[in-house]
Amino acid sequence: MKVTANIATYPARIDSLKRMIDTVIDQFDQINVCLNQYSVAPDFLKHDKINVVIPKDNLTDNGKFLFLLHADPEELYCTLDDDFLYPSNYRKTLERNHKIYPDHVLTFHGRLLKGKFKNYYKAPHKVYRILGDVRYDFPVDVCGTGVTAFKPFEGAQDVAVNSFKKMSDIIFSLHCAFKDKPIICLSHKQGWVKHINNDQTIFNESIQNDYRQAILCQKIYELKYE
Repeated sequence: MKVTANIATYPARIDSLKRMIDTVIDQFDQINVCLNQYSVAPDFLKHDKINVVIPKDNLTDNGKFLFLLHADPEELYCTLDDDFLYPSNYRKTLERNHKIYPDHVLTFHGRLLKGKFKNYYKAPHKVYRILGDVRYDFPVDVCGTGVTAFKPFEGAQDVAVNSFKKMSDIIFSLHCAFKDKPIICLSHKQGWVKHINNDQTIFNESIQNDYRQAILCQKIYELKYE
């Protein structure tokens, strides 16, 4: 089975992107990189395994899903973040779990919605963190697309061109809810995936103004529980 890594990035993250690429270059069959706001690809991305696209418009993190337009229906499509350092057994762990949950979206970071709330980040949902210990596999409603993998399905490619930006976790999870695609958050140890510290994060930008995220999560909740 072909296994691909799919990443969206922008110039301010060039240093962390290089560090991240070093942790996955030997694991994946192909690495696809959406270079938002670039005019030319950095030299370190010139590699036989790496495919780069410079979009006309800034797709932000939605660009991780751009490569679904030409994905093999049978591949394991993995979405990664440019500020994570992935362990050497990352691909093998996903392949092993895909055999256990062949019809699920796999993730290592997820949120179980506890109802409808007017905010997202501060609502009392249950969060299973990629940077923490998760002792068992748990079903979740929203996945973290920096640590997610799935077989391509109809509608997922639309995330790339969605008008809502910087919330691909929720947009993709909403497509999962529409298609009745279950999401499972997989067990892992704290420190298995490491974070590259960076002040420029979507969380930091959105935490004080997350009403749009909350509205979309209300829709996910309605589709799954009402």
